Amino acid sequence: PAAPAAPSGDGPQQMAMFDMPASAPARPATIASVPGSEHAPLGDYRAVVTDTELAEVVAALKSCAGFAFDTETLGTRSLQDDAVGISISITPGQAWYIPFGHRNGEQLPRETVLDALRPFFADEKLPKFGHNAKFDIEVLETAGVPVAGVTFDTMLAAALLNKRRGLKELAFYELALPEPMTDIEELIGKRGKN
Repeated sequence: PAAPAAPSGDGPQQMAMFDMPASAPARPATIASVPGSEHAPLGDYRAVVTDTELAEVVAALKSCAGFAFDTETLGTRSLQDDAVGISISITPGQAWYIPFGHRNGEQLPRETVLDALRPFFADEKLPKFGHNAKFDIEVLETAGVPVAGVTFDTMLAAALLNKRRGLKELAFYELALPEPMTDIEELIGKRGKN
């Protein structure tokens, strides 16, 4: 194994022990490196706007080994700003976005969504994964949804690896995504009062 790089002297070095050595193994193939993938969809991502679609998400959650989640809010203050939707994924390349607090567009009532998802978020034995999970936990708990069993936070993992990036930057770097993520304003509209 290669020796770790010498400290550069420009800041704390405690986290450098997690840096990869220069002779790290090649990165695994990504969607961007698969021939013909330039036009391939990056996954199956669906908006959940009917009771039937919500029932499908609930059925999938009943049989899953764990799930990743993210909340969308009208701002960046987790304890003050209202949640407008939740994203859930149980398998790579597949996710649902469940809107319930947008100003317009088809969506289910807020309490219908939260009541359906509450048991899964409260189940401490069902592993949950997030990015900046503290924010999402605060948002959900403020909305009356207790969260237990969060076992992994990609933002904390990135900090441990000295890769201080947001979710979008981590996705581009780690997954080598060929196209930009959808801008949040395109999904939920401009933040603030209109």
